[in-house]
Formats: sequence, structure tokens, C-alpha cells
Amino acid sequence: MARKSYEGKYIDYTPVADVTAGDVIVQDELVAIADSDILANKLGALNTEDVYEVDGDATEVFAIGNIVYWDVADQNATLLPDTGTNKKMGYAVSARGAVAGDVLVKLDQA
Repeated sequence: MARKSYEGKYIDYTPVADVTAGDVIVQDELVAIADSDILANKLGALNTEDVYEVDGDATEVFAIGNIVYWDVADQNATLLPDTGTNKKMGYAVSARGAVAGDVLVKLDQA
């Protein structure tokens, strides 16, 4: 039997180091974003659903609907799953040419 715990847009998170609003946090396969600062060892919340403007790989062309991955090493959005080391972030909801800059991403872990 299952009982609803909470909506799920935000999930609880207690970081081991300070987190700044806008930080992308990867927990295994889950990619979420901090909407506000969270102090180390203090309970905070991460957003798992909204649309965010994130740094995109400058060499890639993003089209609306592309699956977007988060490259933990380079700290940017990419179109490459990189054999599982990059984590699915969601879907591009804006188009962008192969230039440095941001891309709008709808977070979606499904």
C-alpha cells in the first residue's frame, strides 16, 4: 500500500557542503536544482520539475524537445549521454545554435 508523502516538486536535501541557489545537484541518477542557498548539514529543498536556464555546451546545437544531460565534470548541459556518466536532466524547451550560452531545460527525470 502506498501513501502520498508530498507533491514531489521539491525534495528534501541535506548537503555536506554549502549549496548556492542555482547549483545543479546530482544524486545518483537524479538531477535537481537548488532554488535557494542551503547551509552544510542543514535541511533544504531541491526542485525537480521547473524550467531553468543553464549553461550549455558551446559546441552543441540544442533543439526544442532534445533530451538534455548534465555533464558533472564540465558543469554544463549537453546532448551526450556519454555512456552513462552524464545524467539525464530533462528536455530542451528553447533552441540554441552552436555558441556559448544558455539553454532552457525543463527538468524531467522520467
